[in-house]
Amino acid sequence: MPDPAISAWKKEEEKLKKKGIPKITRPAKPVCNPEYPKKIQLALLLLKNFREYHPEISIKCVLADALYGSEAFMSGASNLLGGVQVISQLRSNQNIHHRGKKKTIKDYFNITNKGIKCTIRVRGGKEVNATVSSARLKVDAHGGKRPNNLMKKDQAEA
Repeated sequence: MPDPAISAWKKEEEKLKKKGIPKITRPAKPVCNPEYPKKIQLALLLLKNFREYHPEISIKCVLADALYGSEAFMSGASNLLGGVQVISQLRSNQNIHHRGKKKTIKDYFNITNKGIKCTIRVRGGKEVNATVSSARLKVDAHGGKRPNNLMKKDQAEA
């Protein structure tokens, strides 16, 4: 459940923005209440609890969607589980560094590293055309390199 004070502040903030009231005169964002943890904090807590209650299960990798693509979650989950690999989708507008140049993930995979077209078999044995590509890139928001894999259905298939 979201923090009610933050939710009320966000609603009021949007109203005041629409009225054109300058940021300096709008109320400051309230401090987060620890009784309402953020989704990333909840996810890390769930991983911690899982490890405590199921020590017999060996975790080799954590998969997460784009919401959990932040450095805080990826490093937190990896550290919590003994250095396991954490794989998460990155947003297409996130900046990376490749050969000393800064560019977006979208530009890198659409221009620099277009990938290889292939046919893959998905659930139920259905074959689909896909473009597969991978890279080890420095993600600006993460402050270091992350192994990133990209696989997408070709536009013709979608």
